Amino acid sequence: MYEIYLAHHGVLGQKWGVRRYQNKDGSLTELGRKRALQNGEDYTINSGTELYRVTPNSKSFNDTSNRLYASGNKKDHKKWKQLYDRDYPHRLLYDCRLKTVKDIKVANETAIGKAWLEAMSSDVFSKVALEDANRLARDYGVWSSAKDVNDLTYDKFSRTLAYHTKSGDGFMNYMKKHKGYDAMIDYYGKHTVDSKILKGIQEPLIIFDPSESVKREKISTLKNRRY
Repeated sequence: MYEIYLAHHGVLGQKWGVRRYQNKDGSLTELGRKRALQNGEDYTINSGTELYRVTPNSKSFNDTSNRLYASGNKKDHKKWKQLYDRDYPHRLLYDCRLKTVKDIKVANETAIGKAWLEAMSSDVFSKVALEDANRLARDYGVWSSAKDVNDLTYDKFSRTLAYHTKSGDGFMNYMKKHKGYDAMIDYYGKHTVDSKILKGIQEPLIIFDPSESVKREKISTLKNRRY
């Protein structure tokens, strides 16, 4: 009464033997990383992967710094170049190519949020984080101050990370030493920056201990300053 048969259902654009999300060794492709980002998952950037950065620093980054901001794909990098070109039209800027020298485990926003709640459960950390956020809010006026610890959201805190505050360094060390991550998504870069130019940014990265994770491949000045 029943006919048994085997059926295979593919996806639009699928080709035999070609994987859209994984390389042959099982590592994620750029599209695979994008998919993981959309699903709120952690992912790994394999050793030998090219990353991008635009900076006024001719050395591309400071070896003594405990963090590095970079783009995980060319589309994001192009948008950052447009933003820097607009904000620093007469400043010499450098287009940098970096390459990972080891596998880099990246914390997505879901993992960052959980770690943030854990960190804020410490009275010592929460006090310093609140002080840092309100001091920078007062000095720079780019975000509203927090009334108390409960009002200090990660959205506000993420804006302080670029200022190398004590609490920012502490949170990154917590992500690295206690959670085992080598990098995390830059929440501020992805959600709360210039919406006209940077709309659609997918993979802005904060890499911990860049001297251990990436090497310089190519550095050149930005010449054609219109994108």
